[in-house]
Amino acid sequence: MFRPVFLSLISFCLLIVSGCTSLTKTSSGTWESHQAQLQTLNRFQLSGKVGFISLKQRVSANFVWKQDNQNIELRLYNFSGTLLTLNTTGKETRVTDKDGTTYFGADAQSLIKRLTGINLPLNNLPGWLKGLPGQNEDFILDSDEKVNTITSRQPGADWTLSYPSYTNTDDIVLPSRIRMNNDSQRVKIDISDWIL
Repeated sequence: MFRPVFLSLISFCLLIVSGCTSLTKTSSGTWESHQAQLQTLNRFQLSGKVGFISLKQRVSANFVWKQDNQNIELRLYNFSGTLLTLNTTGKETRVTDKDGTTYFGADAQSLIKRLTGINLPLNNLPGWLKGLPGQNEDFILDSDEKVNTITSRQPGADWTLSYPSYTNTDDIVLPSRIRMNNDSQRVKIDISDWIL
């Protein structure tokens, strides 16, 4: 007679304990605390694959992105070697192509547009790669309070970003897949490795 009551009591206690555990996890994973973590993350490296699709061309490559505050190095490469290396310091941007020719510009976005005719929002990537929307950008959070989508109004094209998956790296949840779209271009970024 006491056994069913005792088992019910234990089950009830376990339910309360597990409920308290999930409340703690939910309350510690708020957007504000995650956003603060991302804003302080200014030194990191990531690598993976990127694909660019427009009405005129399709390009895919492997990439390595290294960031130390405003100093950024992006290397695009494939099986035949380095396709392009971009270095920016916040004051100047330098792009070196596969033939070794170097081009200079004030910022990455305008330099790439001048060289290729493609208007990509490269100046926004340092935040977007981390899943961090910029000022005046609309965003929607997922059920885990991570960014699900960002809408960015850019000169010449509005961009919509989606974040289908995240990974946990050194106790920080960071994107592992990013999809960027506008009316005429799509960019797929698959991140295989984060180094913090």
